[in-house]
Amino acid sequence: MVDFSADIASCVATLQKGGVIVYPTDTVWGIGCDARDAAAVDKIFTLKHRPAHKSMIVLVADMDQLQQYTGPLKGELLQKIQSFDLPTTVVYPIAKGLAANALAADGSIGIRLVNDTFCKEMILASGMPLLSTSANLSGEPTASFFREIDPLLLQGADYVVHYRQADETIHQPSRILKLGPDGQFEMIRP
Repeated sequence: MVDFSADIASCVATLQKGGVIVYPTDTVWGIGCDARDAAAVDKIFTLKHRPAHKSMIVLVADMDQLQQYTGPLKGELLQKIQSFDLPTTVVYPIAKGLAANALAADGSIGIRLVNDTFCKEMILASGMPLLSTSANLSGEPTASFFREIDPLLLQGADYVVHYRQADETIHQPSRILKLGPDGQFEMIRP
């Protein structure tokens, strides 16, 4: 097992100070911050040259953390979410306790329960939801590997994770489902 404890400690310290990190996720490399910190969220919009009306997603480590930001979810819905075998971002109609500028204009938010060991341990160690977006400038292709990340993003981040920088395993972005008022999912991106 690779020891990434120093990276996690550095990420947690950076996030607690309102900083921005570049890190590997269960899909592609991401840029992240504390999803409750509006100033940190603004830093990401600025760093990516991303229009403020484009929403981002939030990563959480477990079902308890998920419900902290979505409110209580019914048993059957919880079972569906826990049964996802692919990285899946669910767009929830409402969110609570997150920075207003992290939410879509309608108040919804995409949240993904991570399976990646590094992400999960980092989120648990920090105790915070992680705002996340792909590590690319707005309008540019998503970087498949660390070496493809624009140097401007790396220079603008407060901390860049060392773990998995040499990994060139192909990962796809998550599928996206939207939760409807009836508890059913609508496919947004397969």
